[in-house]
Order: sequence, then C-alpha cells, then structure tokens
Amino acid sequence: MASNLPAGGPSPPLAALGVRVKAKLSEHFTAFAAIFDGDAAGPGPLDQDPQSRNRYGLNFRAKDPPWTIGQIKYDYDLEIGNHTLPGNITPGGWFHAGQFDDQRFTAEGLSRADPTGSGVPRKLRRNTGMFAVVEQTLYRPNSVKDKGVSNSVPGITAFARVAFSPSDRNVIDFYADSGFGVVGLVPNRPNDRIGAAIAYMHISPVAQQLDRDGQLYTGIASPVRSAETLVEIIYEAHLKPGWLLAPYFQYVIRPSGGVPSPTDPSGLSRIGNAAVFGLTTTLKY
Repeated sequence: MASNLPAGGPSPPLAALGVRVKAKLSEHFTAFAAIFDGDAAGPGPLDQDPQSRNRYGLNFRAKDPPWTIGQIKYDYDLEIGNHTLPGNITPGGWFHAGQFDDQRFTAEGLSRADPTGSGVPRKLRRNTGMFAVVEQTLYRPNSVKDKGVSNSVPGITAFARVAFSPSDRNVIDFYADSGFGVVGLVPNRPNDRIGAAIAYMHISPVAQQLDRDGQLYTGIASPVRSAETLVEIIYEAHLKPGWLLAPYFQYVIRPSGGVPSPTDPSGLSRIGNAAVFGLTTTLKY
C-alpha cells in the first residue's frame, strides 16, 4: 500500500490525522476500521521525497481526499494432540477518494512516453485495494497457555500476506510475502527471536506497457520492469531488559522491478541485485 498511496500513506516517518475504531463482535471475530487524511505530505512532484514537503511532520493536513481502511479478524485454535496452536485470518480492504496518475496514458490519450504528447499523466478518480493476512502458530511448548499469536510468546509462528490493487493507477498491482519467527528456542536465550521471510511485488501490466512504449519511441531496448523479490533473515537479541540488538541480512532481486542501471549510459542493462547488511538497536526506558 505504501507504494501506491500518496506520501506512502499514514505510516512512519510521516503521520496523518485520523480516527480508528475497534469492535469485538464475538469471541472469535474482531472488526477494525479507520479513516485518515489521504496525504500526509501534501501535493508535490512524484519524484520528490515526501519528507521534504513535511519536514518536521507537523503539517496536520485535514482537507485532502480521505483514505479509509477496514478489516475483520477471525481468531481460532487448532487442537493437535496435547498442543493448542492459535492462529488468525484477517481479510480487509481500503479506499482512497483522491485522484491518481494513469500508469500509461496522458490526458490527451497518448502514451506518456510519446515525445509528441505533454507527458502529463491522465488523472483517474479513486483507488482501492484488497488484502488478507494469515498467522498460524506451528509449535508451542505445553507449558505455554497464552492463546494469542504474539512475537514474544515462545514457539514457532508463520505468517503470509497478499494484496491486490488496480493495475491502471498503481505501480504495484500484486504483493505477497511469507515467513516465520522462532522465539525462546535458543538455549539460555529465552527472549531471542529468529525470523526469515520472502516478499514478492509485481509491477502492474500497464506500467510494464509504458516501459515498452519507451522502447518503441526511443529505439533503445531498455529494461522492462517485471517484479522484485526480497529475502530477509533477522536475529533479535535481547541483551538486557529494555535493550534489543538486531542484525539482519536482505537480498533484493531486481530492485524496483528491474529498472535501468544508473551506471550504464546506454540504458540497456538492469540495475544489479543488492545485498544489504544492517544492524538496529532499541532502548526502552
């Protein structure tokens, strides 16, 4: 959603004014809904960093077209032998009432890559998306009685997420990821967590066609974006109460879907795959 919403949507480092409600419908079902201002940074060039338009995060915009989101969470327990393995399924959807750029055509109906056109994208009204999340505990010691799916409860938990959006107004029309986390199974490290995940994002067919239009008008066989895949491994070490240290590794296959390499003046080669090593630390006091 962050790739398809103005300024990345209401998420760190930018916030937006909004209201969130939660309703416990029954023992197993919980409903969530929220409405936010639809642009935390305000209007500006698409290639401009949204943080430069809301440098201190204090714009408090309230007149932009709204963004609404809702979901229903279903909690359940699987009884396998002597083990109770909790899980949940959460489908949902979102709606943005603003205008969005057509990924291929201009207001005159020409390709945005056509040098005879204005290059200004056609504006399309509204945007939507659907998503679903599944979390399932795969293993939990018999001594643990907590029924919730939590990153801090000992055991092994897996997750999967999927999302869809219209291809004519979004760069990303399909996204999916899956992974697992292991907590409390490292000897003498009861709070440490090991996680691994893989994520896949698909460039919309309309955006891909714009890349092909560029090949047609320039005569250069530049790369056509297709998809990006990310693999991540992380270890969260709880060194002392309130102090978390987390080294991680990421490997990105076809960054941004396989855009042209900025180091190739000919524009013929794709950007290379990327390996990322990082370290984060968190102090709570």
